[in-house]
This record gives sequence, C-alpha cells and structure tokens, in this order.
Amino acid sequence: MMKLQSHRGLHSQALDLLRFPLAVIIVVVHTFPALSEQPSWIHFKLEDFPIFKLLVDFIQSFLRGQSVPIYYFISGYVFFLNINLTHEKYIQKLKNRIKTLLIPYFIWNLMALAITLLRILPMFGHYTDPDKTFDPTLSNCLISFWSDSKLFGRDDAFSNPINAPLWFVRDLIIVVIFTPILYKIIRKFRYWPIIFSAILWFGSIFLNLSALEDGFLTAFFFFSWGAYMSIYKKNMISEFGYFFNVSVFLYPFLGILGMIAIYCYPDATSVIKHLNIVVGLLFAYNMAVWLLKNNYCKINNFLASSSFFIYVSHILICARILKILYLIFNPMNDFSLIAVYASSVVITVLILLATFYILKKHLPSLLNVLTGRK
Repeated sequence: MMKLQSHRGLHSQALDLLRFPLAVIIVVVHTFPALSEQPSWIHFKLEDFPIFKLLVDFIQSFLRGQSVPIYYFISGYVFFLNINLTHEKYIQKLKNRIKTLLIPYFIWNLMALAITLLRILPMFGHYTDPDKTFDPTLSNCLISFWSDSKLFGRDDAFSNPINAPLWFVRDLIIVVIFTPILYKIIRKFRYWPIIFSAILWFGSIFLNLSALEDGFLTAFFFFSWGAYMSIYKKNMISEFGYFFNVSVFLYPFLGILGMIAIYCYPDATSVIKHLNIVVGLLFAYNMAVWLLKNNYCKINNFLASSSFFIYVSHILICARILKILYLIFNPMNDFSLIAVYASSVVITVLILLATFYILKKHLPSLLNVLTGRK
C-alpha cells in the first residue's frame, strides 16, 4: 500500500513538474517563429543568419507542437481520475469546466481583442502594419472568439481565436462536451478507440485537412489516451517507464532527423514530427519521474501554478517585447540576433511571473477568475 501511495505521489509530482517547462516551451516557439511566420517588421532573411536559422530549425524539430498534446493527455487523465462518470458527475464536471476553461477563454480572448482594436485609434496608427487587412465589424469581432480569419481578412482554414494559443482551450472545451460518449466507448472497447484515434491522427498527415480538423484530431487522440490511462487506473510510472530507454534514444534521434529532413526531405518532416510528438510525451514524463526519483530537482509550486497564466497571457506581450528589443539593438549577426530573441523569451516570462506574483499576493480573487482556479 505504501509503495502504491508513493507511486501516486511521484506520478502527481511528475505531472506538476512538467507544467512550467511546457509553458516556457510555448513562449519559445511563439517567439522563434518559423520562416513563414516572421512578423512584417522583421526584414532579414533567415538564410543570411545560418547559426540563428539552425537554432530556429532545432526549435521547430524538437519543441514545436510538443506541449499541447501533453496538456491534452494530462487533461484527459485528470478529467476521469477516480470517478465513475454518471450523469450527475458529468454535469458537475461541466460546471467546473465553465469556471476553469470557458470563463478564462472568454476573458483572455476579450483582452486580445481589446488590444487589437487599439489600432483603430489614430494615436496607435503608426504602430500598425498598413499592408495588413483589418476589418473590425461587430460580427467579425464576435467570430474572432472562435477564429480571427475574417477579422484580418483571411479566407483560409487558419482557425485560431484572436488570442491564438487558446485554440487548445477551445478544442478542449469541445472534447469535454463529448466525454460521456468517449467514456462509454473506452469502457466498452478498452484501448481500441485509442488505437483508432491514433491512426486517424497520424493519417491526417496525408489528408488535406484544415487546421481546425487537424486540431480536433490531436485533441481527441491525446485526451482519449490520457482518459484511458485514468479510467483503467494504469500505473503511468511503470507503463511509460517501460519505454524509458527507447524514448531517451528516439526523441533526440527523431529531432535531429527532423532537422535534416527540413533540408533534404521536406516531405518527410510531418511524418517525423508526428512520431516525435508521441515519443516526446513518453520522454517528457519519463525524464520528470527520473529527475524526481533521483532528487535532481523538486517541485516549485509557484512556477507550477503560474503555467496556465503564462500560457494564456504570453501572446499579448511576447511579440511586442521582441519588437522593442529588435528595434533598440538592431542585431546584425547571428549571436546578437540569438541574444535579442532569447532575451525576449526571458523578459516575457519574468514579466508574467512578476504579474502572477502580484496578482496572487494582492488580488487573489481576480487571479482565480483569470486562471480558472478553484
């Protein structure tokens, strides 16, 4: 019994240990964007800065797309933890998710919309991109809580809300609505629905799916995987630990292979990336358990509790901080460019941590609303 309780404690600590690093990884990914996502005020070409480009390729291969699937997995695991999903329990869970997901989703999208609408004011006109379409009708503003495509005059399948990273929360809300069906299917067919959803998710590489459709496949697969582990009370430490050596080898191997594919076999990058997302989940959890078991680190409750705040708020300031640093220092070589981008990540995280600390100390009720804390 003591060993079982110890495993449960270590398992919970491992999940908590991952929260803050995953949030920081998202900030890094959104600060070091892919070539096609460079902001319009940046006029350099990545090819002119080979060392910086190598770092960007490393981030794309090793870090991009890794955090959100793990968040989905954790969400699915926690949702079904130690419960029998009756109708009453489902209603209770929905009410809780209104507070923990829906209200923060609305508030942080509203903040992003308010900041975006500042460009209407003449005093902010010189800060905006005159070549960028902006159509702030009432209907487009309302639709931007689901997708900002119409607000920015895009007729495409790019389906992020106005606060772009919150597509994860949006899709998670949809998945939560379908949890009774998901629960019954997993209870009846055990791991087969997980295998089926994994095949669909991996097969999406070869289909011409919209970002929204691909996002939902990601959400359902990883949420279902976590749900299965929770419903059947699987011991994640032993189940994932079985793949410790494999994940420690495959994660860097696939990451390096992905970097090579960018230059040599670009059509293979999606396949490699999908493989590494799955391996990355195993790798991240196994490393967290290993670090804790060997006393190489301990849980910092402040950092762990700040992760959701960093996740929902960082996009509001990270690009602006990067722009300020870029215009001030005007980097002209690889190392100064890396210094500007890395400093932007550090400053963004520090500002958000300081804000979180101030809110926690002086306005805890407001912080609870902003982050859906119970």
